[in-house]
Amino acid sequence: MTIRSLRMGGLVAILLLMPAWAETRPAGLTFCAEDQDAFPWLLDDGRGLNVIMLSMVSRQIGIPIRIERQPWKRCMAMLQAGQFDGAFKASFVEERMAFGHYPMLGNKPDPARRMMSETYHFYRKKGAQVSWDGTRLSRLNGPVGAQSGFSIVAYLRSLSLGVSDSTKSVEPILRMLEAGRLGVVALQTGAADAALRKNPDWQHKIERMEPPIQTKPYYLMLSDALVQQSPQLSKQLWDTIAAVRESPEYLREVARFE
Repeated sequence: MTIRSLRMGGLVAILLLMPAWAETRPAGLTFCAEDQDAFPWLLDDGRGLNVIMLSMVSRQIGIPIRIERQPWKRCMAMLQAGQFDGAFKASFVEERMAFGHYPMLGNKPDPARRMMSETYHFYRKKGAQVSWDGTRLSRLNGPVGAQSGFSIVAYLRSLSLGVSDSTKSVEPILRMLEAGRLGVVALQTGAADAALRKNPDWQHKIERMEPPIQTKPYYLMLSDALVQQSPQLSKQLWDTIAAVRESPEYLREVARFE
């Protein structure tokens, strides 16, 4: 066998092996996030810990990441249609697996590769008789308010509670609670507490109920197209999120919001 034929044979072998490791690596990525203030993760001024985290991830993987804010239901629909490469911050709901991909460990999302964890609490008007023991609400007078499209709605309905989820924003829900149109509201703790801090009048009228309803991990979901075309990049994104979340640089940013 000649040197030329050996070289040609080696080239053919390399070309045959390329699909196993070569993949499309996009010049940039566009992720969708909800268009509501969610302290400390997403703020109306474009800041927030999620944004800071993804900026650090972008630097590490060497690909620019652009964030677009949309109503959450639209984020999910556009992710499913391949109009976004990813969407965050998404808690796990089995039905959402039709819209895109979570970082999986077996048949469940891998909490080690979450972006963050968030807690839900009930809030009531001060002086209201409604109580929560961690399992059920007692002496509830009126429906439970929650944000449209949020995963807590399905959980509340699984408790056979009447749920009002006609609005996507925290502050209108708190106003309905103040006006007596809702018995309690179920909101993400950081966003609700921040809204109460901004409105001193509410601090005298509304209180958080203990214990928490749920504490959930939240993830970056990726589109079918990205995972299929760039599986190694997809894994790198989720792995880098996990590393950034525990990094001293990111933890210093977390401390600034506390």
